[in-house]
Amino acid sequence: MILKMLMSQTGTDKDYKEVLKKRIGLCYVVVVLGLSTLGLALFFSSHLSSFLSGVYTGIGAGLIGAGIALIIKMKRVLKDEKKIKQKRLSEQDERNIMINQKAVQASTIVILVLAYLGLMVSGIFNLIVFWTLWVVVAVFMVVFVIFSFYYNKKY
Repeated sequence: MILKMLMSQTGTDKDYKEVLKKRIGLCYVVVVLGLSTLGLALFFSSHLSSFLSGVYTGIGAGLIGAGIALIIKMKRVLKDEKKIKQKRLSEQDERNIMINQKAVQASTIVILVLAYLGLMVSGIFNLIVFWTLWVVVAVFMVVFVIFSFYYNKKY
């Protein structure tokens, strides 16, 4: 979904092919991140608890699997002109765009509320968790303001 939101404005099937090729490139980056995570998990396995080693290994394997699956899926679409047109129209359907925007908005609100609750609870028990959540929320808000200014200028 994030890849679609980043690159989905196309007018023709030819333009959409280029978008798919860029997405494939980003998926290769995801695979490399997965390999890096997996490599770090294996390299630092003696320094990590078995739980963290398993988490990093799982995340790495998941990124690798998801990246490869998406690459295969997009390459299959690129081979069929009908699929290209169908996929492009589906992504540009105003209803689908609105659904994605509403989902992102609702998810953002839920994440901020959960982070706030986490801040309140962690402040009592663990200051490291408290400050970590505080920085995440603060960075989110700064990024939100930056994108608000950007999109106000753009549109």
